[in-house]
Amino acid sequence: MGAHLENGMLKQFDYINQHLTSPFRAPILSLVIMLEKRKGGRLILFNKTKNPNIPVNIDDKTFIDLEEGDLLLFHGGETYHAVEPIEGDGSRQTLGSFINVVPETKTLEFWI
Repeated sequence: MGAHLENGMLKQFDYINQHLTSPFRAPILSLVIMLEKRKGGRLILFNKTKNPNIPVNIDDKTFIDLEEGDLLLFHGGETYHAVEPIEGDGSRQTLGSFINVVPETKTLEFWI
């Protein structure tokens, strides 16, 4: 999957929203690297606004190399991101989830 942000897929969250107190507004993503035996696969965060009229500048980015046991939280609903291809025969196991902030109740909802 190329550079994207979760807010661009909010229509796909209709099923999830049926089970939440408050609909997803701008989900926070949680990634935990459980097993890491590969090369490549770095997370790429692009310095871009969510304005769809501004193209992604492929030169303005940050690479994040996660290792086994790392936890990363980032605003996936507002941050364009992608993952580099994995090289070779290695594998990666991750636990990903969405975190929804419910301002009305000042609580968090997790979807794993």
